[in-house]
Amino acid sequence: MNYYIHTFKSEKTIIYNKISSTNGDSVYPDVLFSHPFSEAEIIDDILYETVKNAIEEYGSSNVIIAAAANENDINLLKSRMDFLYHEDDKTDDSELIEKMSNYLKLTESMKINFIKLLSYYRETGNDPADLIIPFIDEYALPVTNKNEGKKIYELIRKKILG
Repeated sequence: MNYYIHTFKSEKTIIYNKISSTNGDSVYPDVLFSHPFSEAEIIDDILYETVKNAIEEYGSSNVIIAAAANENDINLLKSRMDFLYHEDDKTDDSELIEKMSNYLKLTESMKINFIKLLSYYRETGNDPADLIIPFIDEYALPVTNKNEGKKIYELIRKKILG
């Protein structure tokens, strides 16, 4: 598993997007998917240390901390994380994805979408390298700013989705 979920029982399901210690230090799990739950902050020294360590190991976008009202809500959180961070043992495009993510200066959420786009492209019988290599050849990569990267990313997205 390449993500971390910590839940505890509560009357209402809440995802914590800021966890602070009593001395004022804070960490920020980055929730990258839509969900029907409220988001809030919590101050708890033990939870702060746990989350800080989890973020160091897994990255802020791979950590979910939630008070959960029931097992269905926990299962929903796990299914969303499984979808986002599914470890695919099919063809490995990770080197190409990492290279383009760095070249285009993609944000974490854009990188996740890029992974899904290339996975879709492969599932439709195409080789992502055949799509990406012409972009590498045609554009001055790496880009100098995120705005340029976003424009090229959108060109790739349009090429895949039509």
